[in-house]
Amino acid sequence: MAIHDRDYYQPTRFGDNGPLAQRILRSAVWTILVLNVIVYLLQIFLKGAGEKGFVTEWFAGNSEAVFGSFQIWRLLTANFLHDPNDLFHLAMNMFVLFLFGRELERIYGRTDFYFLYLLAGCFAIFAELVVHQITGIPHVEILGASGAVLGIVVVYTLFYPNRTILLFFVIPTPMWVLCVFYIVYNILGALGRETNVAHVAHLGGALIGYLYRRYDLRWTRLRGYLPRVAMSTPHRKKRSSHSGKVIPFPQSSTSPEPPSEEVTAISKRIDDLLHKISTEGKDSLSDEEWQFLRENSERYRSPSG
Repeated sequence: MAIHDRDYYQPTRFGDNGPLAQRILRSAVWTILVLNVIVYLLQIFLKGAGEKGFVTEWFAGNSEAVFGSFQIWRLLTANFLHDPNDLFHLAMNMFVLFLFGRELERIYGRTDFYFLYLLAGCFAIFAELVVHQITGIPHVEILGASGAVLGIVVVYTLFYPNRTILLFFVIPTPMWVLCVFYIVYNILGALGRETNVAHVAHLGGALIGYLYRRYDLRWTRLRGYLPRVAMSTPHRKKRSSHSGKVIPFPQSSTSPEPPSEEVTAISKRIDDLLHKISTEGKDSLSDEEWQFLRENSERYRSPSG
């Protein structure tokens, strides 16, 4: 029996149903999408008589500003800006984010999905600006979520390489074919130094997506290697029946199932925790117990066909 089939399962903790305001507050995908739209509107309304506008001028990626004036925040903020004269740029990025991001967020959880988006996006902007600095491309703004979004597409492809999508809403195409095509297209564009498209940024985001999936670079796992000062309280340790071990994601979509003993043990603990919710309420679970449920609810759900 899958976690979602149990009669005391609480879908609001994991699902994306409900009013829009609630989805935005509890969903990384919705929050990122809304932030991108809000910033885009600010770019338009605050543009004024200038060619770029205040928002674009101060928050887009720029090699001279980052490496010359150490305006490091641009590596982050550039991922929420888009060309104010090109609505298609924003619409396509947000459509792909929405299409593939929701399922990845259900797998990874909100915190790790935020980390994936920001890590891929910041590295993408950084990679493009390094090339600009080396090649001497002056005063070119880099902006857009394309690098972060391509990182998400790569992770999704590594999970579901043979899943079919409709290219242009018409042509059935396996995910791996689409992903390879787009990466090759960006490699050729980068080699040709087509300056109106940030091909290196796209490739940087794709690289982070591969590394994120291949080496399981979730923040909730990596933070376990940080100094554990004030990261847990005696109260939480007492309530947690688990040692804090994080069950790793399978390294490929074709990996064999884990040993039956492990599956049985994890499934039993899921039952115990959900029964605890049904009898004592959601607040009875420690942070580690919530983390355990999030990380294993999708991995051990039964196939839906």
